[in-house]
Amino acid sequence: MGLLDATQYNNIKVSDNGRFRQFNGTYVTDFLADLAAEQLQTHFIYHSDEPLFMVIAPPTARNAQPSKKYAGLLKGYLAPRTFTWDQPVKNKHWSMTQIQNPMPQSSIDYLDKVFRNRLEALRSVDDMVDNIYRMVKKLKKLDNTYIFYTSDTGYHLGQYSKPAGNRQNYETDIRVPLYVLGGPLNKFRQEKAISLNIDILPTLVEMAHQKIPTDVDGRSLLTIINGGKEDKWRSDLLYSHVGQGVYGRVPGCDQPVKGLAECVPNCVCNDAHNNTFSCIRNFNTESSDWSYCEFQDSESFIEMYDLQKDPLQKNNVAQTYNPAVIKNFHTRLSALIGCAGDKCRSSY
Repeated sequence: MGLLDATQYNNIKVSDNGRFRQFNGTYVTDFLADLAAEQLQTHFIYHSDEPLFMVIAPPTARNAQPSKKYAGLLKGYLAPRTFTWDQPVKNKHWSMTQIQNPMPQSSIDYLDKVFRNRLEALRSVDDMVDNIYRMVKKLKKLDNTYIFYTSDTGYHLGQYSKPAGNRQNYETDIRVPLYVLGGPLNKFRQEKAISLNIDILPTLVEMAHQKIPTDVDGRSLLTIINGGKEDKWRSDLLYSHVGQGVYGRVPGCDQPVKGLAECVPNCVCNDAHNNTFSCIRNFNTESSDWSYCEFQDSESFIEMYDLQKDPLQKNNVAQTYNPAVIKNFHTRLSALIGCAGDKCRSSY
């Protein structure tokens, strides 16, 4: 069963194996939680010896709307004023330099509201996770079950005066949590190995004792999850974004160029057609931590940050750094864009 409109938090429309269904007056996360619990119970009552794979993906923290139960719970909470909150930018892609700084109070009020809505909406996710965990435990399947908790993207809220969104090439937008519970995992530990969303598929395939397809870019995390060590692990990774924008000018906004999108609040735009980039994050050694990005625009703009010295990504060194190093990053980035499977791992 899948949601047909992930922006609707009530009056849910779903496709149930191709059949349209609508559920009025039901909050989306609560609906998915109840559905998951029902499916779990039914499966383990009637098919207790058969494996079960379940994905639950509430759209809770996107255009967050909390449930009636939690709406207003966090009144007065403010978006975190991080070190880059409402800070000016320099030597970054034009989509960053066109923003308002300092932000007007109306933008700050908007971001604080978005932050509260997200936290309040996530309380329903907390309930869902707790209920499912208790259900699996009640069914005495916890020792034979893995639970993964993650997300698809990060999120920025006012960093460098950029309004709410997830379409930038910075750490705020690309980092996501990955928590794994189950099997031999009976106490908390934190792994330093860099994991990616593309690792989840091969991990699940290996858990099912099946052969991982050769064209899969990700790698199984099962050895690491179970407390083992991989002799060679990734030293870099690829991430990218294809910019989106309207064909024309944004209604109600006096912008100097066309092709912009997500222009809220106060006509500050979070995306554009040429906000299209491909980046490499490099971790060759414990003392090496780089971000290198190439934009597909008329300037062929490059952003490059030494995150060991500049973890907040304030100082773009692409125009002043050793050209040989930049060339190496370009070569490796091009290889990652065009590779598949084991060929993506030729350098480590």
